[in-house]
Amino acid sequence: NKIIFHLGNIKPFKDFNLIFGNKTVFRQTKVAPNELETPEYTLFNMAMSAKVKQLNLNLSANNIFDRKYLDHLSRFRSYDIISPGLNITFSVSVPIEIK
Repeated sequence: NKIIFHLGNIKPFKDFNLIFGNKTVFRQTKVAPNELETPEYTLFNMAMSAKVKQLNLNLSANNIFDRKYLDHLSRFRSYDIISPGLNITFSVSVPIEIK
């Protein structure tokens, strides 16, 4: 689920967007005889994107509350190794035109 706010032009940015989202995973109870059940979890994410001149800027944060969780399909789940916590990514892309 996500909500996108298109804020338009906010100097010096163009096409400024704020994005809020979440991912909810339910408790896994239908498991094989030798498999462990996995508890439910909800992760919250947010992102911003904008353009400055020719640059496309993106800033995103996943699992913003640094929630500890186990992914049911992870190979590390049986060792109680938790899935990644807070993850922040910044990217800049430059369009290149080849003639």
